Amino acid sequence: MDVPVKELEQINGWMEQARTLESQKKWNEAREVLEKVLAIDPRNDKAFEHLGRVYDGLGDAQKGASFHARAKSLREEKWEREVEAEMRSHHEVIGEPNRREIP
Repeated sequence: MDVPVKELEQINGWMEQARTLESQKKWNEAREVLEKVLAIDPRNDKAFEHLGRVYDGLGDAQKGASFHARAKSLREEKWEREVEAEMRSHHEVIGEPNRREIP
């Protein structure tokens, strides 16, 4: 999902706020801010990673682990999309590869 520039700026501000709250161990406040981020950008892997830390800080290791796992999954999906796009761009540059039939 592409996030409009205006909302992206808002998300960046919220992420900075969440990092500050996290460093101050204001776990519930950080959670509320991160949930706002995910309401706009539900595939934001960094917000999920921070939520994992927040729940770890709140003492809910199971919930923390699930958010860490979601962040990892999103990063892997993002990486796969980037690799596919890179491969497509190389394919467009060099053209169709030679295919030899093997007897």
